[in-house]
Amino acid sequence: MLVIAGLAAIVSGQLTLMVIGLTSLGAGGLFMCLLAGLLADGWYHRQSVRSLKKRESHS
Repeated sequence: MLVIAGLAAIVSGQLTLMVIGLTSLGAGGLFMCLLAGLLADGWYHRQSVRSLKKRESHS
């Protein structure tokens, strides 16, 4: 939401230090969520592959 508000302020020409700060804070939060999701997905995939390899070796 902060990113959208920041983009709206940029388009309307109301660019202030507060707008820049809040927009960067929102973009940073989005980036952290994306990074956490990618790391979790990679970890889950790695664990799934290990589990399948263990099952195949015991069969």
